[in-house]
Amino acid sequence: MIHKINPQGIDQSRRVKPGAHASIDSAKNSIEAAQKKETPAKDKLMLSKEGLSAAEVARYTHIVKNMPDVDLKKVEEARAKIDQGEYLNPEVADRTAEKLLEELGEP
Repeated sequence: MIHKINPQGIDQSRRVKPGAHASIDSAKNSIEAAQKKETPAKDKLMLSKEGLSAAEVARYTHIVKNMPDVDLKKVEEARAKIDQGEYLNPEVADRTAEKLLEELGEP
């Protein structure tokens, strides 16, 4: 007769066939492996306030570096036209609105 102790430490005497321990251990191992597969470990990333600030600075630096260059000559020409009232007509307003919608991806 083989004595088995359950997890609560209570002696439960029962007959177990010789060699049955290998089958039980194999089944336990299979169950444990399946449980590990069902609940994979999750990685976590934690950043300090300084790390978040540095990431934000890097993001904005990237955005600024990838912006197109500004043609100051064109900017000055546009300012002069605004001052002269050249943009105060419906045709120019319509063209400007169309270009803005195109830039925004609207049809």
